[in-house]
Amino acid sequence: GSAVPVITGMLIVLGFAQLFIGMVFGGTQTGSTALATEEGRAGVAGLIHATLGVGSAIAGLTVAALPERITYELRMFVAAVALLVLSAPLLLVDSIGSLVAVIALLGFAVAPYMIGNFAMAGRVVDPSRVGTAMTLLAGMTGIGYALGSSVAGRLADSHGYTSAFGVTVTAAALAAALSAVVLTRSRR
Repeated sequence: GSAVPVITGMLIVLGFAQLFIGMVFGGTQTGSTALATEEGRAGVAGLIHATLGVGSAIAGLTVAALPERITYELRMFVAAVALLVLSAPLLLVDSIGSLVAVIALLGFAVAPYMIGNFAMAGRVVDPSRVGTAMTLLAGMTGIGYALGSSVAGRLADSHGYTSAFGVTVTAAALAAALSAVVLTRSRR
């Protein structure tokens, strides 16, 4: 029989969506580390970044309660806009306390975004290729993390932690723009 293709145009788009959330993670981790280091508390950087997971876990559990009429495309779009809105205050943080508050709130947008993205990927590939598609998306997340933290690290070294958070906000803006295109195309 003929091989069923894994790579589709939509899966490539969803791969970029995961690249952008990985960049959000990388920029956030790097900015957090730079701020904590500047305050003489480098050892708490990991704990600060972990607060992102708290909001994400809570929001992820509630996504299952959403009615089916709220499409995955709409969920991803709303979550991506929330990523942008909730990441913007990172450009204003000036202490570990304010950083923890912003990152905890930002986390509430993460799981809904990723769940929508992975659910759509499961629909756009042949059922025999879902595992491969999920692995591809997870890999793109890791590549995004590496890219985001690399760029943010160079920026933080030369311009301070706020510039590292600029990577987070930029990646969130790219995620919002991409998800707007996905939503618009789904409504045609």
